[in-house]
Amino acid sequence: MSAVTETYSLGVPVDIGKIDQELKKLWEQSEGAMTRASLVNLAVYSEAPGSLEKNTQLIAKITENHACRAIVIGADCEPKQNRVEAWISAHCHISRAGSKQICSEQISFLLEGPCTKLLPSIVFSHLDSDLPFYLWWQGEFHDPMDPQLWAWVDRVIYDSQTWKDFDAQMRLVESAQQEAKQRIVLCDLNWTRLDKVRFALAQFFDHPASHHRFSTIDSAR
Repeated sequence: MSAVTETYSLGVPVDIGKIDQELKKLWEQSEGAMTRASLVNLAVYSEAPGSLEKNTQLIAKITENHACRAIVIGADCEPKQNRVEAWISAHCHISRAGSKQICSEQISFLLEGPCTKLLPSIVFSHLDSDLPFYLWWQGEFHDPMDPQLWAWVDRVIYDSQTWKDFDAQMRLVESAQQEAKQRIVLCDLNWTRLDKVRFALAQFFDHPASHHRFSTIDSAR
């Protein structure tokens, strides 16, 4: 099965209305001990040029340890004419037992023009049912937030380091939380950049002799 390879290709071009049919055909044509696996739905949205290829590389790395149904979306809001393209592929990795390949599906979309408003319907129609839905939004959120999209998100991943107006963006995140049908878990990648600092600070209190100082700490700068 040429499309099911550990490469960074977007895969096989498909018609929008035939994605499920082509995915089924993809697995019917597979060779060897390959198993489709999915623990979550992971949608990645970006408006940056070249993001489809870049995020396909990220998905290839993520699926080495976390099987998922990946929906990778590259959007260009500038063109006035609608255009939608789609591809299907899979990322396969040898299982830890070494007996079979575990494969995660990826569906890629290129959206141009006003068709970016179709984002909720494109995402929802291709989710793996009954699995958590994680949305990785790269870049800044748009005002107004689409309630149809955020109503079903379980976890939203973002990076506040790239925001020009932090307060305005956080208000949009809070708006998304209000639209949700369940509690959205917020994951700001910017916090991960503080891991080493937090670890270093924690080391100050490793020794039991320093524990009495906890009661004297009332704030941190």
